[in-house]
Amino acid sequence: MISAECLDRLDAPVPPMLERALGYRGDALLVAFFRDEGQFAYSDGRITFCGTDGQGWQTFLRHPVVAATVQGYRLGSAREPARDWLLLDREQRSLYAGDHQDVEDILLAQWLDTSLADLDVARTVETLLQDLADSEGAAGPTERRPGPAEGSAGALRSWLDRQLQ
Repeated sequence: MISAECLDRLDAPVPPMLERALGYRGDALLVAFFRDEGQFAYSDGRITFCGTDGQGWQTFLRHPVVAATVQGYRLGSAREPARDWLLLDREQRSLYAGDHQDVEDILLAQWLDTSLADLDVARTVETLLQDLADSEGAAGPTERRPGPAEGSAGALRSWLDRQLQ
């Protein structure tokens, strides 16, 4: 079983529009961001989308208030697939980083319980993963479909710039 220690909570500001600027329009509490096959991708455990230009992603990762925080994580590049994914808790506005398989397991596990309003990633990862192990396959297949092309790298950059002040 994977423990909550498999994730690192990142000390980076989380813009209120981060997921929308990165193209995610779903309703999951937890969503992950990464590069796959050289393209920006996101997944919430049910929907995985790969194929945007990743302008918002690069804006976020390279911004001075974020860059040092994500340094050392293997989030993927044009030549190398991601080994680590960033996990966003949309309710707590917190970012975590961890091994892609651990994060993917957490994403799948969030769909096993329909009452996730009080989910606290740090406290419930073990419970969710145990539920996943107990009912393997219950989350259903991961779907690949196009996501909206709309994004707002400019608004993201402006918000991050204000954090420097």
